[in-house]
Amino acid sequence: TLHLKIAAVLEERAPNLKETQPELLAHHYTEAAHFDKAIPLWHRAGQLAIRRMALTEAVRHLNRGLDLIAAVAPSTQRDGWELDLHTALTTAWMGLRGWQAEEIWTSAFPALALARSLRRVDALLPILRATFFNVMSVGRIADSLGWARQTLEAAEMYQDRNLLIWGHSATVAASFYTGDFIACRHHARQLLSIYDMDRDRHLADVLNHDPESHTLHYMVKAVWILGYPDEAVRLNAAKEAHVRQRGHPFDLTFTAATGAQLFNYLHQSDQALACAREGERLGREHGLPFFSNVIAPMHSGMSLIRLNKVVEGTRLLSTSLAAWEASGGGRAGATYCKTVLAEGLAQLGDLDEALRLFDTAIEQAERPGWEERCYLAEILRVKGELLAKNGDFEDAEINYLASLDQARRQQARSWELRTAMSYARLMRDQGRAWAAYHLLAPVYDWFTEGFDTRDLQEAKSLLAELR
Repeated sequence: TLHLKIAAVLEERAPNLKETQPELLAHHYTEAAHFDKAIPLWHRAGQLAIRRMALTEAVRHLNRGLDLIAAVAPSTQRDGWELDLHTALTTAWMGLRGWQAEEIWTSAFPALALARSLRRVDALLPILRATFFNVMSVGRIADSLGWARQTLEAAEMYQDRNLLIWGHSATVAASFYTGDFIACRHHARQLLSIYDMDRDRHLADVLNHDPESHTLHYMVKAVWILGYPDEAVRLNAAKEAHVRQRGHPFDLTFTAATGAQLFNYLHQSDQALACAREGERLGREHGLPFFSNVIAPMHSGMSLIRLNKVVEGTRLLSTSLAAWEASGGGRAGATYCKTVLAEGLAQLGDLDEALRLFDTAIEQAERPGWEERCYLAEILRVKGELLAKNGDFEDAEINYLASLDQARRQQARSWELRTAMSYARLMRDQGRAWAAYHLLAPVYDWFTEGFDTRDLQEAKSLLAELR
């Protein structure tokens, strides 16, 4: 046929075309019905597009390859092609539509069965990673921990270094969201002790992000919550330096957009806003609309509320959170966003909607299989403050006590300190200064660093007032 002749001429005259423009050859072999030649070329074209972050193009190429699979006779080779196409698609969809995209599960689930039947250990890593993130991002945090453990078990079974690295990284994320900050820090340290940026550089291409960057993202937050603010700041600086050194578009965008969180914890909302806006810019620059249109604006909205630009911040946070939920996500991490949004709405006088958001966040934290308890102590505290401001002191005290219990069970010293301050102020106003002092003093005395941070300075001033 004409297309077959064209393909032959192209291969003869431009032998590098398979590596530079494989989609051109793939098109002609497809039209000539030489699917055994076309399918691997469509896969190659998809891979190249992913590396360029041309994700829409990647999805198109990879789907062209999958469309041809049914026309090929069953064989181990055909199953391998199908596996490779599905695996690459999970990476492309993750960058294009976010971790929660339904298409990720649609690609990853059949790919996992193929990888196991073919005993393709190399394919297990991107598939288990995609499945883990997909399950976690739709809110099933506790369930995602099971996928992380599967990865660690597979790493031990196959003695595979790549699976071991990702297994620790996944466990870091799932442990953080379930509120097991000690386990989060433990697995982060395990990963950092074995990961080598040069030796393991290939993992960023497979996973679409760098495991060290991903791990440090959660470790920074866990360490702050555990009560080590200075260490968290040092780790955050190390994370940013590492990401800049690598220069990977996804990592740069992810780190900027989500790096706002630590600065919001530290009440450094100007810096948080700068991070979020940098993430939005990088998302546009690198063709990552999930970050530029959803994640970065969400963090901008939270920062603006904390900067007392409540109308603008509430509008932006509400819009971006709704877009996240409409995409199928808006689950993992959303409880904290809803808490900040509730703060903003309460300041604008919408107390009923604020309380509804608190209840939604608490329900999500306690739902079996979901169990996003990393922010539960803080949610209960902020709800208690809102109730106290509106004169409902009894319910405020109930929320403070529940918050303290949650924080202590998690060894979440920073959350415990904030709640102890909120509760101490309530007791002070009720004429119970002695009890307030003895509640707050041991919490404050536990800290060994971070005394220049706002929380610890406020605690010190409050103790002096109560003494």
